[in-house]
Amino acid sequence: IGGNEDKTREKFVLNEVVNVSKAKVISIIPTASRYYPYELGDKYRDVFGQLGIERVEVIDIRYKEEAEAESHLNILDESDCVFFTGGDQVRLMEILGGTKFLDKLRLRLNAGMTVAGTSAGAAVMSNPMIFDGDEMGFLKGSVNHGDGFGIIDGITVDTHFLVRNRIPRLVQFLLRGHGNIGVGIAEDTGIIISP
Repeated sequence: IGGNEDKTREKFVLNEVVNVSKAKVISIIPTASRYYPYELGDKYRDVFGQLGIERVEVIDIRYKEEAEAESHLNILDESDCVFFTGGDQVRLMEILGGTKFLDKLRLRLNAGMTVAGTSAGAAVMSNPMIFDGDEMGFLKGSVNHGDGFGIIDGITVDTHFLVRNRIPRLVQFLLRGHGNIGVGIAEDTGIIISP
């Protein structure tokens, strides 16, 4: 999801997450938010509850060692869908990269679980993952990239695409040979990638 999706009116994009996943249990991961993960988790808990999800869990992982907790891994085993909120995709990689949590997420994804994300939660699905360089997108060397989750390996996702004028950022990234396929997602829209 490209970020800033409607959470109060029709909720079309989030409702599509529910429809695609056919979830009864959704886990919210607010790790990308450094300043208000608790509030973000609660907000999405309410929204998915309004959309008819029977059980919404918030897995509030703020430190790398928390990503190894058996209690969090057990919730992943019970989840039909995992939803990553917005914030900072680099923070997501710093905390979840190389952990049992990310390993378990990949195993569950391969077993048919849906993984979704908005803003940073969508960008981190990429490998390589893009970050920084909004205003300076046309200036050579101003766009940063690094490893992402690799859920959609070989495709780089950029979010808030039109509102934050990220067309130059993605163009420079691709022309510099850092990736072969780029997908820019506008706010309150999304893409569905399936096997």
